[in-house]
Amino acid sequence: MASSIVCVVLVAMATVAAVMAQDAAPKCQMDGKSYDVGSMFDGADAFYYCKRDGAKGAKAEAIGCINNGQRVYDLALYQKGDNFYRCRAGDTSVTSDLWGCAMKNPDGSVTPKSIACTWDVGTDPINYVQCCIAKGGTAVITQLYCLYTYRGGRIQVNEGCYRVFPDANVAAGCVRNPDGNTLTLKTWAAKDSTSASKDPQASGLHECPYDK
Repeated sequence: MASSIVCVVLVAMATVAAVMAQDAAPKCQMDGKSYDVGSMFDGADAFYYCKRDGAKGAKAEAIGCINNGQRVYDLALYQKGDNFYRCRAGDTSVTSDLWGCAMKNPDGSVTPKSIACTWDVGTDPINYVQCCIAKGGTAVITQLYCLYTYRGGRIQVNEGCYRVFPDANVAAGCVRNPDGNTLTLKTWAAKDSTSASKDPQASGLHECPYDK
């Protein structure tokens, strides 16, 4: 009888000790909440892994960013509006580096374009060279110059000037639109520089210099 009572007491003491030890285990603290070592949890703009820090401590280590409720791991890209950002996880916090532009395709899909990347858009004979440019803390798709297809090649026509293509009996002038980001390549009939310059569409434009 006495030995049974002793066993019960020992078991009870062991249970209490285990509970106390569990309560005493280190936890990560964030925004008034506690997290166990080995668990992963979300914060406001980052998600974390709770790891041991020394013999008795715990530390929340940043793993990646949170974007629209989705986890984005360190060095991965994510879209926010018209821009793409790269997530960078530090020791206990994250940063987001502006990476590039979100180019919208005709089918509604989006293609990431890095800053300083260039590409052509349009349909022959008129095309434009676009570039993703960092401007005022954001990245903006801007058209750099116009292209006119002539004799099987695409000829560059810079903003503010026109070129004459005698064999095609055409002049093509490149004009910046009021939005500041897009261009328009307008064409008109012209057999030479003289006739091209007299056309009303040449107003405000000068003839592009010839490449040497």
